[in-house]
Amino acid sequence: METLPPTIRNAIKITRALSIPYLWVDALCIAQDVEEEKARDIAKMQALYSSSALTIIAASVASVYEDFLDPRVEPEHLYKIPARIGPGLFGSMSINALKGACYDERFEPIAKRGWTLQEQLLSNRSLIFNSRTMMWRCENSVRNFGNSLYFPHDLDCGYNDNDEKYSLNLHSIFNNKNDRHSKKENALSCWLRLVTVYSLRSTTFEHDKLNALASIASHPSFSQTLGPGYFAGLWQHELARQLTWCTSRWHRTLAEGDSFTFHRPQTYRAPSWPWASLEGGVINFDFDFDSEDESPPDVICEIMSCSTEPVSPAGNPFGEIRSAQLNLRASARKAWFNPSTSNVFIIPGSITSVSTASNPDGCMVTFEEALQKHKHDFASSGLDSDLVEEDPEETYLDGTYFPNMEGTCDETGLSEPILALCVAITMRKEVNDSVGGLIHVKSEDRSTVKWKRIGVFERGRNHDFQHEPKVEICIV
Repeated sequence: METLPPTIRNAIKITRALSIPYLWVDALCIAQDVEEEKARDIAKMQALYSSSALTIIAASVASVYEDFLDPRVEPEHLYKIPARIGPGLFGSMSINALKGACYDERFEPIAKRGWTLQEQLLSNRSLIFNSRTMMWRCENSVRNFGNSLYFPHDLDCGYNDNDEKYSLNLHSIFNNKNDRHSKKENALSCWLRLVTVYSLRSTTFEHDKLNALASIASHPSFSQTLGPGYFAGLWQHELARQLTWCTSRWHRTLAEGDSFTFHRPQTYRAPSWPWASLEGGVINFDFDFDSEDESPPDVICEIMSCSTEPVSPAGNPFGEIRSAQLNLRASARKAWFNPSTSNVFIIPGSITSVSTASNPDGCMVTFEEALQKHKHDFASSGLDSDLVEEDPEETYLDGTYFPNMEGTCDETGLSEPILALCVAITMRKEVNDSVGGLIHVKSEDRSTVKWKRIGVFERGRNHDFQHEPKVEICIV
């Protein structure tokens, strides 16, 4: 016992106190240095957690070298007042602000660790040691130590404009097996929320990004509902809409003034088009498939083919991949994309083939000329003419200003204007500037014309894309 880290020693104490004879510890029970055995055991995690008598979750510690059985310190200020307990019997009670009864799991150290999400999500029963108290969670409910009023803060209920509609309170995320095929949109929305939660987490080894999510992806609520195709974190069902994920540099768990930075791992982990290709921040989707308020936009592209090659297809088909490729037919336009201002300026001229799209000589418009044209068009449109005269900084020209076509760059390090290819994925026909899609640059692979995603765009003008010829594009 003395040679084991504190967290594992704590888990052994709890297991013995509950008279449970066996304890599974991933770090000890999986051969970490035998890749074939590791891949096989990772694929079994879904069955392992769902079959366990109990899962002990050390939510309050950042590593295995910390003790999670230490006494809890109440951070909120308590007010002690006298209380009548019964006839002639008096005592006291402590009260605090209502917000002190809320518990947002995303602030716990465990919320930063990639491998721990599966144990939180797949277990039928969990004993959670968080930073304030001890919680019991099962499929029916959550109960706190001493039956105290201390509940998970679920942003799916009563969220406001400043809250993301995502929560780590995911014990009820899986659909009833009888409803799987009739509720595909529900399952997909659950997956998208899960991806946002998971994107805030990291693994010790960057190549484990997909491995640490494999057990959740293999769960029948996802694999049998959204599959059979699974492409590095994206599903075959409604694949086109999933392609329009975007990065966000802000999250409520960050300190004031901080922001995330994004990068692609030096060693290949995924192609450019799934979210798993990035490390460093929050991944968001701009729609809910089960939303009652608004239907998703129309898909205006066609997926020709999509394939991935798992590193261990037999042992871990939902895990780490070796290569992947996506082919689609869509309307595309050349454009100047400026990551530093989020501007996307469409360049005149149709794209009739990938060869003409990849030829830089075909662009006769410089970035400065495109910017000047945008200024002229904006001023002559009469839209917010007072703002044009009064704003010396010309912030109305920024891509984030609502009337403008806006682009979001995948990687933080890109800042200079880029000559790019905008590929239309979705559109709302009833709105004039509703086209959303992907921003690409030519891949370094010179053998064939292939493209690499560098970002997404929104608020593209319908007339710029809807009557353009469709071309087949290979994205790697």
